[in-house]
Amino acid sequence: LGEKMTNNLLKLENIYEEFRCVDTDFPLTAMIIFNIVGRGHEKFEKTNCISDLACNQDFVKILNISSASVTRNIDVLSEGSRGKVRRQNPFRLIQRERNPYDLKKNILTLTKKGAVLFNRIKNIFAENHTPYDLNYHPSKNYDKRTGFNPRTGERVTNKSKIINQIKKLEKKLQEMA
Repeated sequence: LGEKMTNNLLKLENIYEEFRCVDTDFPLTAMIIFNIVGRGHEKFEKTNCISDLACNQDFVKILNISSASVTRNIDVLSEGSRGKVRRQNPFRLIQRERNPYDLKKNILTLTKKGAVLFNRIKNIFAENHTPYDLNYHPSKNYDKRTGFNPRTGERVTNKSKIINQIKKLEKKLQEMA
């Protein structure tokens, strides 16, 4: 593979890991819907035109999936299911509101938490972003797929991952000085 292709694949892995920080079982269709909602939200902030925001029917056309599947994925991304089965920990990355000009449609916008995640993903796409290699682990203290420490059997939390990354960056800064 060429260097550019390898770099793009690493960026894709980095984006996937950003979603896995939210939940280890983040559905792929929900990732795509989230990114489309984020782009629409970003465009809406510039133009202030409600037609720039995404709605459920857009995803049926764009992704060629059933409206039930779209609703399930939006439920996962927002406050959770409105039906009998409710998600224990909904992601709360987007919010649904009625379109004031067409009451049959919902418009989808990013929450503050969703905007933070969308900006992190956008930064990964930036040309000057150097992706981190997820295959390189100086110490295998957890299983990347499940997030469990094989020695203790405990789940490695996002907080501990962030603290470890900060320690690595501090170590690199000390080596550079």
